[in-house]
Amino acid sequence: MKKLLPVLVLLLTLTSCALPGIPDHPPALSVTLAEGSHTTGTGSYYWDYRSDLWGGTTGVIADGIHPLDGKDTVPHLETAGTTAALSFNIRPDQLSAECWSDVHWGNTETASSLVALNGNQLPLRYGGYIYRIHASWDRSGYEGSAEYILYITSTGEDAVLDAPPALIAESGGKSIEAVQSTYGWNYRIGENQMQSVCADSSGPEELLKDTEPLKTDASAVNLHFAVAPDRVEVTPGNLSGEILTLEEGKTVYTLHAYWNNRKDYEGDAIYGLYIEKVS
Repeated sequence: MKKLLPVLVLLLTLTSCALPGIPDHPPALSVTLAEGSHTTGTGSYYWDYRSDLWGGTTGVIADGIHPLDGKDTVPHLETAGTTAALSFNIRPDQLSAECWSDVHWGNTETASSLVALNGNQLPLRYGGYIYRIHASWDRSGYEGSAEYILYITSTGEDAVLDAPPALIAESGGKSIEAVQSTYGWNYRIGENQMQSVCADSSGPEELLKDTEPLKTDASAVNLHFAVAPDRVEVTPGNLSGEILTLEEGKTVYTLHAYWNNRKDYEGDAIYGLYIEKVS
């Protein structure tokens, strides 16, 4: 009986530990931007792995938050680049991605947009976006799937724009964001695939009728598009570069901006600004 005791102890030790080479949870995701690398853990996941020498398995399920509920918990990464490299210490068998603009924080009913990966390269959209990465593994000894949440703001000139960019008017330290009216927009979602979106809205005067104007005693305001257009038409007033000359009194300015033949997007949009030039 004494001779059997060491063998029994060895068997109990082996069955109470994870088996060599069998991970008991999904791997972390490493995200490499132009400025450096960052590691993020999993959100929701399911994982099933062999846990003893006789073929027994253990299943683990974790239920994480919806990506749009993560404003206060998901780290904010910023980059001047236009792609993010995704890597795992165990390469997944399948990998996909979707995203939401950060204007939708807290609105979990908002539909996501598909992001077409190029291998392990995640093409970034211009501005702030929440990305949900889906990865899955199906291997001998373990299988499962996991999601990872990223919040990345890209200011790269070649980042993909999925809608017309914002327009800000500024004068004397005060600023106002233009309302966006009708637009038509095309943007790339895959190597040979473009997505079209459009909006047919009321005109700027109707959209601005219940708002307060930006008041200024200056003769002009500075206009700042998040991404500069190729051409802008304005009515009324005169536009020279980014300087809009103002009319006297309260005026609604209608601006029609065009982005032509960009690498990954093109389109046009109508904006409205309500400005009061005071004496």
